[in-house]
Amino acid sequence: MSWRLPRIRVLFTAIVFLCLYAPIVLVVVFSVNKDPQLLHWEGFTLHWYKQAFHDEAVRRTRQFAFGLAWGDWAVAAASLALFCVLLAMLKLFS
Repeated sequence: MSWRLPRIRVLFTAIVFLCLYAPIVLVVVFSVNKDPQLLHWEGFTLHWYKQAFHDEAVRRTRQFAFGLAWGDWAVAAASLALFCVLLAMLKLFS
């Protein structure tokens, strides 16, 4: 037996994904634009990325963000391991 989603749900899902991902695509496209004011497309360049990677403030912020991400990962991994151990203990002794 097969079933199909109602068209309104499919349309709603498509609109939600468009609203979520369209701004990300626009930021990526305009981040490689030659125009410094980003008013219209002047061509492709990586100048802004080169400038950002050589800026000391951006470098410190990037290092802090990666350190924070690694810390979050470590806490999540430890929490998951603890949860698995506790779940195994509860199942074993109940």
